[in-house]
Amino acid sequence: HRRRGGIPEDTIRQLKEDFGLIHAPVANFAGNWLWWHACALAHNVARWIRDYHLPAEFRRCRGKRLRLAFFNVAARVVSHARQLWLRIPRSHRWGNAFIEALTRIRALPAFA
Repeated sequence: HRRRGGIPEDTIRQLKEDFGLIHAPVANFAGNWLWWHACALAHNVARWIRDYHLPAEFRRCRGKRLRLAFFNVAARVVSHARQLWLRIPRSHRWGNAFIEALTRIRALPAFA
């Protein structure tokens, strides 16, 4: 089971610590059930992106590092020639990895 999907205890720990599963936001069961599924979906999408579309240095990182490296990027949205561009500073530590990951994700075929 370790080769197929990792250690189950690590997955539960990552769901709690990195994706907000440790605190239930509402009092009723249906709301907490929906929150649990949203956390599980976010975890699975993050693993899918990490395993298939990020550079090799990020293949074993957790959700906290993904947020730090890719979602907390101080970039500028620029409008040019009727298109929106994301301008990432050259000094960003993982700027090249961000551009490489975005290029790989954009190269995916569209859903039909």
